[in-house]
Amino acid sequence: KMRGKEDEETAIFEFHSKDIYDNVDTTTAILTIKSFDHFKFTENVFKPNLHESFEIKFELSTSRNAMLKVYDISGRVVRNLTSKYYDAGWNSEFWDGKDDRGNFVGGGIYIVTIYSEPLKEWKKFILIR
Repeated sequence: KMRGKEDEETAIFEFHSKDIYDNVDTTTAILTIKSFDHFKFTENVFKPNLHESFEIKFELSTSRNAMLKVYDISGRVVRNLTSKYYDAGWNSEFWDGKDDRGNFVGGGIYIVTIYSEPLKEWKKFILIR
């Protein structure tokens, strides 16, 4: 995990070695660590039982706010899943197959989006009813 909020951080390593004659040598290595974010599903074809949820996993390089929404194929918001603060690392949210009014949606193609600066991604999946 990165410690700061920058897109990259520098880590400096100093190595010391001693040979059999007690000669000491020192060298330094500088590493640049870049930020990364991931967004994935456990599966992209979802055929749930009545009370089964769909897992959405995402990895954030730094702790920050993230918003997840489910859209139908026409671009209409079906469900505002979450908008909250997440820790850096892997996180999960679940969709129960219901819209914002609490009704089960029909089978079809849906899109889940994540908005979390600078991450803006979407994944398409099929819901089979």
